[in-house]
Amino acid sequence: MAYEVLISDHKPVLARADYVAAIEKPFTPHFEALRAGIVLRKIRQDGSWHQNAAEGVPAFTDGRVARFSMRAGGDLMASIWSAEDGHDYEYMDFS
Repeated sequence: MAYEVLISDHKPVLARADYVAAIEKPFTPHFEALRAGIVLRKIRQDGSWHQNAAEGVPAFTDGRVARFSMRAGGDLMASIWSAEDGHDYEYMDFS
């Protein structure tokens, strides 16, 4: 089963708590696992990486995958790295 996590409205600063609040509750653990993997591997990529790189599509042990538009991929990175770096990133910082 595949699912999407999409943030369609651009927000200048998308705090991690706001990003997590927008995710459907059954998928919050997936986001947290994805966040942990991104931070551990120090991944700072754009939506193109997510859509085109072999390692860019997260697959989970329950058989699900995460799919993001290019903008949502930037939102994902911005929400993660804003919290980690203490800097307010936008999706465009990862495009």
